[in-house]
Amino acid sequence: MAITINIDSQNVVQTSAEWALDNTVYSDLQILFVSDLFYGSTDQMQFKKADGVQTFADLDYMPIGAGGSSMVSIEYTNVGGSALNDLQDYFVSNGTTLGNTVNSSVPEPIPTGTVKKAYIATYNASTFGSSEDITLTLVDKDNNTLGLISNAVKWDTRNNFYAVDLDFSVTEINTFIRIDVPAMVTNPTSAKLCLNLIIELP
Repeated sequence: MAITINIDSQNVVQTSAEWALDNTVYSDLQILFVSDLFYGSTDQMQFKKADGVQTFADLDYMPIGAGGSSMVSIEYTNVGGSALNDLQDYFVSNGTTLGNTVNSSVPEPIPTGTVKKAYIATYNASTFGSSEDITLTLVDKDNNTLGLISNAVKWDTRNNFYAVDLDFSVTEINTFIRIDVPAMVTNPTSAKLCLNLIIELP
Protein backbone atom coordinates (compact mmCIF):
# COMPACT_ATOMS: atom_id res chain seq x y z
CA MET A 1 0.00 0.00 0.00
CA ALA A 2 1.41 3.35 -1.06
CA ILE A 3 1.85 6.08 1.50
CA THR A 4 1.39 9.73 0.47
CA ILE A 5 3.24 12.37 2.43
CA ASN A 6 2.31 16.00 1.90
CA ILE A 7 5.07 18.49 2.69
CA ASP A 8 4.21 22.17 2.60
CA SER A 9 6.35 24.12 0.17
CA GLN A 10 8.80 26.53 1.77
CA ASN A 11 8.42 28.86 -1.24
CA VAL A 12 5.65 31.43 -1.50
CA VAL A 13 5.20 33.02 -4.93
CA GLN A 14 3.01 36.07 -5.59
CA THR A 15 2.98 39.07 -7.90
CA SER A 16 4.24 42.43 -6.61
CA ALA A 17 0.60 43.64 -6.46
CA GLU A 18 -0.38 40.63 -4.32
CA TRP A 19 2.61 41.15 -2.01
CA ALA A 20 1.60 44.80 -1.56
CA LEU A 21 -1.66 43.59 0.05
CA ASP A 22 -0.14 40.72 2.03
CA ASN A 23 0.49 41.48 5.72
CA THR A 24 1.26 37.90 6.70
CA VAL A 25 4.30 37.22 8.87
CA TYR A 26 5.85 34.14 7.27
CA SER A 27 7.96 31.50 8.99
CA ASP A 28 11.72 31.95 8.89
CA LEU A 29 11.85 28.71 6.87
CA GLN A 30 10.11 30.31 3.90
CA ILE A 31 11.38 32.12 0.80
CA LEU A 32 9.07 34.78 -0.65
CA PHE A 33 9.31 35.16 -4.44
CA VAL A 34 7.96 38.01 -6.59
CA SER A 35 6.81 36.46 -9.86
CA ASP A 36 6.92 39.68 -11.91
CA LEU A 37 10.23 41.17 -10.67
CA PHE A 38 13.58 39.83 -11.89
CA TYR A 39 17.26 40.39 -11.11
CA GLY A 40 18.66 42.55 -13.91
CA SER A 41 18.15 40.95 -17.31
CA THR A 42 18.02 37.41 -15.90
CA ASP A 43 14.99 35.12 -15.52
CA GLN A 44 15.65 34.83 -11.75
CA MET A 45 12.71 36.10 -9.72
CA GLN A 46 13.54 38.60 -6.96
CA PHE A 47 12.96 37.18 -3.49
CA LYS A 48 13.08 37.87 0.23
CA LYS A 49 13.94 35.52 3.09
CA ALA A 50 11.17 35.52 5.70
CA ASP A 51 12.26 35.92 9.33
CA GLY A 52 9.14 34.99 11.30
CA VAL A 53 8.86 38.56 12.61
CA GLN A 54 8.42 41.02 9.75
CA THR A 55 5.93 41.23 6.89
CA PHE A 56 7.07 41.11 3.26
CA ALA A 57 7.07 44.92 2.97
CA ASP A 58 9.58 45.26 5.83
CA LEU A 59 12.06 42.67 4.58
CA ASP A 60 15.03 43.35 2.28
CA TYR A 61 15.43 41.72 -1.09
CA MET A 62 18.25 39.19 -1.36
CA PRO A 63 21.07 39.97 -1.72
CA ILE A 64 20.32 42.39 1.12
CA GLY A 65 19.78 45.93 -0.06
CA ALA A 66 20.64 45.23 -3.70
CA GLY A 67 17.21 44.59 -5.13
CA GLY A 68 18.86 42.99 -8.14
CA SER A 69 20.07 46.27 -9.65
CA SER A 70 23.58 47.15 -10.84
CA MET A 71 25.09 50.61 -10.48
CA VAL A 72 27.99 52.35 -12.19
CA SER A 73 29.80 55.52 -11.19
CA ILE A 74 30.82 58.09 -13.83
CA GLU A 75 33.32 60.81 -12.91
CA TYR A 76 33.59 64.37 -14.26
CA THR A 77 36.51 66.48 -13.08
CA ASN A 78 38.94 69.26 -13.94
CA VAL A 79 42.32 68.92 -12.25
CA GLY A 80 43.42 72.50 -12.97
CA GLY A 81 41.73 75.53 -11.49
CA SER A 82 39.64 77.83 -13.70
CA ALA A 83 38.03 81.22 -13.08
CA LEU A 84 34.23 81.28 -13.12
CA ASN A 85 33.11 84.54 -14.70
CA ASP A 86 29.67 86.17 -14.48
CA LEU A 87 26.90 84.86 -16.75
CA GLN A 88 29.17 82.31 -18.45
CA ASP A 89 28.69 78.60 -19.13
CA TYR A 90 31.53 76.14 -18.59
CA PHE A 91 31.79 72.45 -19.50
CA VAL A 92 33.64 69.65 -17.74
CA SER A 93 34.22 65.99 -18.54
CA ASN A 94 37.69 64.80 -17.57
CA GLY A 95 40.37 67.35 -18.28
CA THR A 96 42.65 70.05 -17.00
CA THR A 97 40.61 73.25 -17.24
CA LEU A 98 36.96 74.13 -17.72
CA GLY A 99 36.04 74.91 -21.33
CA ASN A 100 33.51 77.43 -22.62
CA THR A 101 32.15 75.03 -25.25
CA VAL A 102 31.33 71.33 -25.48
CA ASN A 103 34.14 71.05 -28.04
CA SER A 104 36.83 72.09 -25.55
CA SER A 105 37.47 68.60 -24.12
CA VAL A 106 36.73 64.93 -24.69
CA PRO A 107 33.13 64.02 -23.74
CA GLU A 108 32.37 61.49 -21.02
CA PRO A 109 30.48 58.43 -22.35
CA ILE A 110 27.66 57.05 -20.18
CA PRO A 111 25.51 53.90 -20.44
CA THR A 112 21.75 53.65 -20.73
CA GLY A 113 20.13 53.72 -17.32
CA THR A 114 18.62 55.88 -14.59
CA VAL A 115 20.67 58.59 -12.88
CA LYS A 116 20.05 58.02 -9.15
CA LYS A 117 22.55 60.21 -7.30
CA ALA A 118 25.29 62.78 -7.72
CA TYR A 119 28.22 63.29 -5.36
CA ILE A 120 29.68 66.75 -5.91
CA ALA A 121 32.89 68.25 -4.51
CA THR A 122 33.90 71.83 -5.26
CA TYR A 123 37.34 73.24 -4.46
CA ASN A 124 39.04 76.63 -4.57
CA ALA A 125 42.79 76.91 -4.97
CA SER A 126 42.66 80.71 -4.76
CA THR A 127 39.93 83.36 -4.34
CA PHE A 128 36.70 82.02 -2.84
CA GLY A 129 33.48 82.89 -4.65
CA SER A 130 30.54 84.52 -2.91
CA SER A 131 27.48 82.48 -1.94
CA GLU A 132 25.34 82.72 -5.10
CA ASP A 133 23.87 79.40 -6.28
CA ILE A 134 25.44 77.90 -9.41
CA THR A 135 23.58 75.37 -11.57
CA LEU A 136 25.05 72.05 -12.77
CA THR A 137 23.30 70.25 -15.63
CA LEU A 138 24.05 67.01 -17.48
CA VAL A 139 24.17 67.76 -21.22
CA ASP A 140 24.98 65.86 -24.40
CA LYS A 141 27.73 66.75 -26.90
CA ASP A 142 25.38 69.27 -28.57
CA ASN A 143 24.63 71.02 -25.25
CA ASN A 144 21.10 69.58 -25.04
CA THR A 145 19.92 69.17 -21.45
CA LEU A 146 19.64 65.57 -20.23
CA GLY A 147 18.86 66.35 -16.60
CA LEU A 148 19.32 68.90 -13.82
CA ILE A 149 21.99 67.85 -11.32
CA SER A 150 21.70 70.76 -8.85
CA ASN A 151 20.89 74.48 -8.85
CA ALA A 152 22.50 75.16 -5.47
CA VAL A 153 26.24 74.52 -5.85
CA LYS A 154 28.77 76.97 -4.41
CA TRP A 155 32.49 77.69 -4.63
CA ASP A 156 32.43 79.87 -1.48
CA THR A 157 34.94 77.92 0.65
CA ARG A 158 38.02 75.78 0.11
CA ASN A 159 35.95 72.57 -0.03
CA ASN A 160 32.21 71.90 -0.39
CA PHE A 161 30.46 68.54 -0.60
CA TYR A 162 26.95 67.78 -1.88
CA ALA A 163 25.03 64.50 -2.15
CA VAL A 164 22.01 64.92 -4.42
CA ASP A 165 19.25 62.34 -4.99
CA LEU A 166 18.15 62.18 -8.63
CA ASP A 167 15.79 60.16 -10.79
CA PHE A 168 15.96 60.68 -14.56
CA SER A 169 16.64 58.35 -17.47
CA VAL A 170 19.55 58.60 -19.90
CA THR A 171 20.51 56.71 -23.02
CA GLU A 172 23.99 55.57 -24.08
CA ILE A 173 25.55 58.88 -25.12
CA ASN A 174 28.51 61.28 -24.82
CA THR A 175 28.08 63.85 -22.05
CA PHE A 176 29.42 66.88 -20.16
CA ILE A 177 28.49 68.68 -16.98
CA ARG A 178 27.49 72.27 -17.78
CA ILE A 179 28.21 74.90 -15.12
CA ASP A 180 25.88 77.92 -15.42
CA VAL A 181 27.34 80.90 -13.53
CA PRO A 182 25.08 83.76 -12.38
CA ALA A 183 26.25 87.31 -11.69
CA MET A 184 28.41 87.04 -8.57
CA VAL A 185 29.64 89.57 -6.05
CA THR A 186 32.96 87.70 -5.94
CA ASN A 187 33.97 85.17 -8.59
CA PRO A 188 36.11 82.14 -7.74
CA THR A 189 39.43 82.45 -9.55
CA SER A 190 40.69 78.86 -9.37
CA ALA A 191 37.66 76.59 -9.22
CA LYS A 192 37.85 72.81 -9.45
CA LEU A 193 35.03 70.27 -9.65
CA CYS A 194 34.81 66.55 -8.99
CA LEU A 195 31.37 65.08 -9.68
CA ASN A 196 30.36 61.41 -9.62
CA LEU A 197 27.06 60.32 -11.15
CA ILE A 198 25.59 57.04 -9.94
CA ILE A 199 23.64 55.36 -12.75
CA GLU A 200 21.39 52.32 -12.24
CA LEU A 201 21.62 49.96 -15.19
CA PRO A 202 18.46 48.41 -16.66
